[in-house]
Amino acid sequence: MDMGLINGSADDQRWLHMLALLAPVSSPWAERDAEARLASTARHGKGRDSRRNAACVEILERLSPTSIVISWADATSGRYGEQTWNLRTARRKGVCSVSGEPILPGAPVYRPNVRQSSASNTHQSISAAAIARLERGEPARLTAGVLTAGQRG
Repeated sequence: MDMGLINGSADDQRWLHMLALLAPVSSPWAERDAEARLASTARHGKGRDSRRNAACVEILERLSPTSIVISWADATSGRYGEQTWNLRTARRKGVCSVSGEPILPGAPVYRPNVRQSSASNTHQSISAAAIARLERGEPARLTAGVLTAGQRG
């Protein structure tokens, strides 16, 4: 969905509510996530790339200091119940799929193990800082007191 077309109308609210219902059951914040994205879009007056705001990630297991198993879900790349991600060094600028934070070249990031599958989220990255916060049970990002994408229950 092009977030640039959302203007806060009743139809937009119903659409965001429907998207929240489609989010993983393990995320009790899914509806607030959608509302936070709507509020952010309205505040900034322009659309944001939904791939950067829609990922719902839950860490299932830490395999080693440099690899984790996560559950990934978002409307643009699908749902993956158990996907191994490995710690790497970012080669170029990007945006964390969970927190929305900028990623600079050389920063530690987690990326999917592309040898494991041909998943459509292989181009995504999650900052090591966001993973650390999730492992501590903290929000990936707080915006005006509202929990945003990437929270786990």
